[in-house]
Amino acid sequence: MQEKYWFEILGGILIVLSSAVGEEMHRRRKWAAYLVFGFLAIGYIVVGIQIDRASEKRESEATAEARENRTALLNSQNELIKAQSELVNKSDQIAQLNKEIAASVTGGGEFAYLQPMLADDTQQHRLFLIVRHNGKYPIYDVGFRVLDLRVGGSKPYAEEVLSNTFNVGNLASRQLRFVAYWPLVPSIGSHYGYNFFFTARNASGFVIQELRYIKVDDKWLSAMRVKPFNSQRILYEHTDPGFPRKADGQIDWNSDAYSH
Repeated sequence: MQEKYWFEILGGILIVLSSAVGEEMHRRRKWAAYLVFGFLAIGYIVVGIQIDRASEKRESEATAEARENRTALLNSQNELIKAQSELVNKSDQIAQLNKEIAASVTGGGEFAYLQPMLADDTQQHRLFLIVRHNGKYPIYDVGFRVLDLRVGGSKPYAEEVLSNTFNVGNLASRQLRFVAYWPLVPSIGSHYGYNFFFTARNASGFVIQELRYIKVDDKWLSAMRVKPFNSQRILYEHTDPGFPRKADGQIDWNSDAYSH
């Protein structure tokens, strides 16, 4: 800024001198004025060049500073975005951890079902009731009721519920537990049919398991499927190879042969 003031002062002096030099001025004085005017003009030019250089330097410094500030701002923004991303990831991890904790306490979306073994020979006629839990989290307060399609409805409801209900308790992940033997009603034909109604502490533990046996060439074949209460969605199913099917390839789960 000081260079600019000097530049303006020199310009003013040059204007004054140029106006003061006239035809009536003495020749020696006129040359002296011209000489002073020349020196001042040179100074004016030098000062102008310095001012331009200083201005260019200030602009260059300002540009460099602005570039540095912009770079610092971008770095700060990138760090902020990174921190926000890490915060989101931490929040997701915390939410997932809370979900895992809740599932481990309540049972989450887990369910249990029976993996029975049929023993029908000359020495024993019974069904081994073995409960299986294949889930990731423990499941609590498991119980189930058996409906034998061959004898279902032959007893008063209360008596049937009490005699056919089993308490399993809590099951760890991927645990098997033997519960009881279920006596087989002598088969007139070659079919056995059962429905198992499961309950648990969690809502997902309320499921229905359908189990069907058919004797083919002196060998018992089974088909089973597990569904939620009031839903046709299949949670688990297994069918032995060779198990009889209808003409459309589907299994007849409600055949009258299971109740005779």
